[in-house]
Amino acid sequence: MTDLLVPTRPLHPHAVAGVPPGRRPTRRLTVLTPLYRESAATFERSARAIAALDYPDELLQVLWLVEAGAAGDQDAARAGAAMAAYRRAGLDWRLLRLPGMSPKGAALNHAFPYAEGEVIAILDADVVPAPGQAAEAVHALEQGHALVQAEEFSEPGTGLTARAKAGEDAVWHASVRGLKRLAGVHVVAGSSVYAWATTWDLVRPVRSDDVEESYHWSLRLMGAGVETGFLASPSRVSATERPAAALRQRARWTRGQLRAVAVSWRGLPPRGRLLGAVTVGSLAARAALPVVCAGAVAVRRLRPAALALLLADAACVLGARRDPAYRQRTDAAGWALVVPWHMVGAFAVYLALYEWARGSGGGTAYGRGPLAGRGLRWGRSPELESGSMALLRTGVRQATPLSVRLRRRVRMTTESVGSVSSLGHAAVVGAAVMAHPRRAAQAAELAAGLAGWGARVVTDPVPGGGPGTLRTARAAWAAVAPDATHHVVLQDDVLPCRDFTARVADGIRELPDAPLALYANWNSWNGAATRAAALQGAAWVPAVPGEWTPSLALVLPRADVDALLAAVPADVTGPEPDDTVLARELGRRGRRVLIPVPHWVEHADGASLVGNDVYGPRHSACFADDTAEGPDPAGPVAAAPDVLVHLFKGRVQLVLAADTPAPRRVSREGYLRAAGQEGRGRGRSARAVTALRPPSGLLGALCEEIWYAAYLMALHTPPGRAPAAGGDRVRLCLRSLVLGGTADRADLRLWARHRVGPLVALAEDGLRAGFDDREAYGRPAPLPPERLAALPDAALIWSRPLTLEER
Repeated sequence: MTDLLVPTRPLHPHAVAGVPPGRRPTRRLTVLTPLYRESAATFERSARAIAALDYPDELLQVLWLVEAGAAGDQDAARAGAAMAAYRRAGLDWRLLRLPGMSPKGAALNHAFPYAEGEVIAILDADVVPAPGQAAEAVHALEQGHALVQAEEFSEPGTGLTARAKAGEDAVWHASVRGLKRLAGVHVVAGSSVYAWATTWDLVRPVRSDDVEESYHWSLRLMGAGVETGFLASPSRVSATERPAAALRQRARWTRGQLRAVAVSWRGLPPRGRLLGAVTVGSLAARAALPVVCAGAVAVRRLRPAALALLLADAACVLGARRDPAYRQRTDAAGWALVVPWHMVGAFAVYLALYEWARGSGGGTAYGRGPLAGRGLRWGRSPELESGSMALLRTGVRQATPLSVRLRRRVRMTTESVGSVSSLGHAAVVGAAVMAHPRRAAQAAELAAGLAGWGARVVTDPVPGGGPGTLRTARAAWAAVAPDATHHVVLQDDVLPCRDFTARVADGIRELPDAPLALYANWNSWNGAATRAAALQGAAWVPAVPGEWTPSLALVLPRADVDALLAAVPADVTGPEPDDTVLARELGRRGRRVLIPVPHWVEHADGASLVGNDVYGPRHSACFADDTAEGPDPAGPVAAAPDVLVHLFKGRVQLVLAADTPAPRRVSREGYLRAAGQEGRGRGRSARAVTALRPPSGLLGALCEEIWYAAYLMALHTPPGRAPAAGGDRVRLCLRSLVLGGTADRADLRLWARHRVGPLVALAEDGLRAGFDDREAYGRPAPLPPERLAALPDAALIWSRPLTLEER
């Protein structure tokens, strides 16, 4: 319990002051409730709470999670009876039979793929939320929060333990809000919590090897700097009358928190480390309290320290009691017992350390299940049952592992025997998948789908040599088949599009002498060039010469492979990335790399092994499987764009002279001013942004940048090439503009993800305005050479980017 010696005043205010009168929710909400070996009374209590929720039935989905198989049959029967007794007409209320329910994180990992709501709530079995809590939570999220949590108070108990624990719980909740007010971080509760589905994506998969899954996501969310808040509507939980049960529960929580700090510390950002340090310090103070007080009886020198600890703890208790809402949580006797209960509670810290030392790491944080943690397994599909226990399998999104997605995406359209496939009369293709040993299984799945090319998995020859892709890339280039005319090199974390091998065959047939990069990142210059080409209706775009060559998926003619092997020694060392070497060596020989529009591979989710997570999620600027129009390898090649509109960290920066080796950068305000168009579009932009009603000045500035990014893209589209702003491929590119342009700022990314539809519509408005002004006034004239030369090097975008705060 992170509360001892943590200030309980002043309190961080509630997220919202209730729901405005007459306001009706419009968001789809999913409630996940794990029920693991609970009593029939608990099932009925939870069902009664669901029935009392004041939320529109057509917008509410409730998923009850129970164990699959014979072990969960009793729970399933109790759930069915409770659901039948309290079912609301029109409510989507289902029972999920899961193969793993202990610890709680395993159940959540199984259940998240079935959640259909924009907002997902986690309510424990014993939690009874206030009827209006769900509507208040959704309203708070719409005001700009990423996650909100409700406080829980114990129902009246008769024994001293229940009354003391009720007071302790009030102090804990006050300390959470006090720490948030003081330091901007706090523990995120796991039993009455609501968040956007996109916020949960930040912590998935949930740790399934520990009882304190919520503390793990506390560290991650605090480290990411997401906006969190507290609800005024509380939840009720059953009173705890048995001291031993309360101490065992605290020991589990303590063990989980200490373990989370230990295993996560090295990778935590500063805010996450701050929360971890407060946790360890508070638990150390709790453990020291009875020891110091007992020692003070015999050792006079310890008495000042003991007195200081007792007074500090009493001050925190009295700080919480000053708040009227907390004061009524227990009676005077309960409040008087909180400090002594803290003394007794110190033994939970020692019990936690003892259990941790013995290796007791799993367990359940809910119900009465055994301490037997079972991790997430994909071998069995959860069973879905309705209140009448009938099996439901339609209309449910299945959780699909990466290996299955790879097998589905890679559809071989050619058959051959041997290590390579013959395409046409002359081209012979081979392939290699470059991989780190940690991803060997994933790479093998990918290579198996490319069996017609004789694909080989090539692993890092020096896996302990530190981050670096060049040595593995060099080994993958060297894996070219002896008679291959073209060599395909894929990284281990790509997802090929449908009919991938046929697309590659067509591309080689149309452009047999060109190196092909089959992917560009959505927040790169090449991603911006992809969007510009999509507006022109082009099928290919030249890679930007001033940026790295996208190396996630490459098709290299044999001459380029041989030249690269000659330029890079076999025993290469050092951290220089392969994409930089490719850009340098191919550029030195005057080779023009072409990128298909749309792209033929996508980047899979997952942690980077070379430190690229600082750029946030990394995805395609326009992935072929996401557009109905599909790729056209025989289509035109776009002219190399001389002006790129690059949205990075939420700010528009234009890359000028982008078709030269020395591009320059300028802000969009500076560009419009230099081009003599400073006021153009201002009124239309302001109206569009105002209509979106962004919840803060910073997000309003982001909306303005998104509008102007699309406006400038249209302004620089060559005349006569203006597809409808709502076209499938164009809309996909605008979506990647919004999400890619905010990817590496968590505070912007979360809001952009859950408002992506309106933001894409905002960009479409900017695009139409740009086309209108281009037709009326023409394309802006290039800046004079002397003015261009005075601008900073465009490469500074990566090391010294412009920010919204600098506007």
